[in-house]
Amino acid sequence: MNKQSQKKSRVAMALALCTALAACGDGSNSRPSRVTPAPAVTLEEKLQGNWEQRGYGRLIRITDLDIATFDFTAETCMLINVDSVDDFSGVVLSDNETTFTLRETELAFATQYTRLAAFPTVCETPLANTPTNIYRHVWHSFDELYAFFELRGVDWLAQFDATRDLVNDEMTGAELLEVLVSLLSPFDDEHVLLETGDQTFNPANPKGFMLQLITEYEAQSEIEALDKYILSEIGRWDAIIREGYLSGSVTSAGDDTFIWGVIGDEVGYLRIDAMIFNLDDAIDEQVDKAENILDEVFTDLAHTRSMIVDVRLNGGGADPFAMAVARRFMDTERLVISKFTHTSGEDGPLQDLHLNPTNRPAYLKPVALITSGFTTSAAESFTLAMRAIPQVTHLGETTNGALSDVLSKPLPNGWQVELSNEVYLDHQGRRFEAIGIPPELEAPVFRLLERTMGQDSGLNAALLLLGDDSGIAPGL
Repeated sequence: MNKQSQKKSRVAMALALCTALAACGDGSNSRPSRVTPAPAVTLEEKLQGNWEQRGYGRLIRITDLDIATFDFTAETCMLINVDSVDDFSGVVLSDNETTFTLRETELAFATQYTRLAAFPTVCETPLANTPTNIYRHVWHSFDELYAFFELRGVDWLAQFDATRDLVNDEMTGAELLEVLVSLLSPFDDEHVLLETGDQTFNPANPKGFMLQLITEYEAQSEIEALDKYILSEIGRWDAIIREGYLSGSVTSAGDDTFIWGVIGDEVGYLRIDAMIFNLDDAIDEQVDKAENILDEVFTDLAHTRSMIVDVRLNGGGADPFAMAVARRFMDTERLVISKFTHTSGEDGPLQDLHLNPTNRPAYLKPVALITSGFTTSAAESFTLAMRAIPQVTHLGETTNGALSDVLSKPLPNGWQVELSNEVYLDHQGRRFEAIGIPPELEAPVFRLLERTMGQDSGLNAALLLLGDDSGIAPGL
């Protein structure tokens, strides 16, 4: 989104009328003839037809009654949903009426659709709910839209050869799931997912401190379950920050999405553990809620001389949410991120995202940003935006390397697959997919030795960077 990619909202558009030219008399003394003005053509009427979101395998068909959305490939097509047509706000139609764009918020990239001359033949026949069709739709969706086969070291044709003969229409759902898991297993990508409703399969390998925690777990015998060990150690780390580093009160909001306080007398601390509050509410509503919390954060920390922003536990969310935080550090308009789609057909157009300063409480003093190998997706977009700001220094571990928005593809049986189809660039045009965003200053962020001593190696490195080692916890 993921950016739950995120990135899963419906097309929302606003009805607008075009004005008709009024006829005039010819200026003579004769009585002017009556001319009936041509009827106004509405935006809704201009948008009638078929439109493709290129690079995303998505088609919308707009009629007088509704908007039908399809996911399609060269070989398969599936109707996703049908919405009534009652609002076209946010739509910008090109002068030649061959493309239109819409933007959910100024903090998001625009979505562009291109007019198709005809409805694709493949979409005239609904995709039947059979194991063979489900397999075909998954394989062709990845084949045409996934951006990083070479970068992730995946031989997709070899995966096809290894799995295609295992699929038949008499197989059970459990057997189909086993084949699809085998098909997707080579992807070391956080944004490749298979969801059945009861189960979620993600083939990505753990990175950074999560891999470290797994190693620690395997070396001990006191706690039997891995998830319990991880929760126990994260809890211990959280207590060290709250009790050992933060002086005075510790404030949290958004179900602990935001946690903040002051280290010593002069260093502000802001931890953000997600770039979204939930998966149900509209992103613009969640951004509004985040803005109100950020007003409180930056008012409380305004007196500090520097700040630590901690996204080590941030697994992502939605880019507009992340950009709402990042612009609180902007002193002037800046290019922060660019992106384009990279598919089997062609690369899509490059889109730039600029952030402007906000008139709400902001922070323009030195900032240390701490990341880890768990920092993923929208948290990486946030990292790119922060690195475009001169007063921010990035330290800690290299991020996860899953920057593309999640592209979700529902399946006829109610399952869903997700994939990556976008290349993200920083303000200097550099790519970090698969390799992660390396910090300017490498520092361990979650070592067992420091936790045992009541220390946080990541915070210690940030405090030293900011010139205030007086805030380092005394430890045990």
